[in-house]
Amino acid sequence: MLDIEQSSADPRLHATLLEVAKKLGFGNKASGGFELAVRARLRSLLPRGQAVAERVARSLGVSERTLHRRLAESGHSFQDVLDTFRLEESERLLSQGTRDLADIALNLGFSDQTAWSRAFRRLSGTTPTAWQSANRSKS
Repeated sequence: MLDIEQSSADPRLHATLLEVAKKLGFGNKASGGFELAVRARLRSLLPRGQAVAERVARSLGVSERTLHRRLAESGHSFQDVLDTFRLEESERLLSQGTRDLADIALNLGFSDQTAWSRAFRRLSGTTPTAWQSANRSKS
């Protein structure tokens, strides 16, 4: 949709929207449309603890089998997409520096801060606090 030419396009608005889409994880051209749709559903289902394949598939109007098949066609599994999305959201929320770590954990669908910290470390190789400190000094 971002590449469709419009007669009354505003280049500054377009650049701003691209930046917002990128920050929300929708600016990655490598991601297919179906994966983007899954990520959009994850954004609303994670805080409610409903980010499971069955629920995401239902919200997309497809069977769970179709969800897995379509993601496999793009070389991903549901767990890959979920883990990548959670890591990117973790980094986005940590970089804002305005939220409590326990709040971030719950927002990403984890039962507690410890479970989120273990998953974050597994995916990124560092702890949330260390990541936040390292990236705060870069700003």
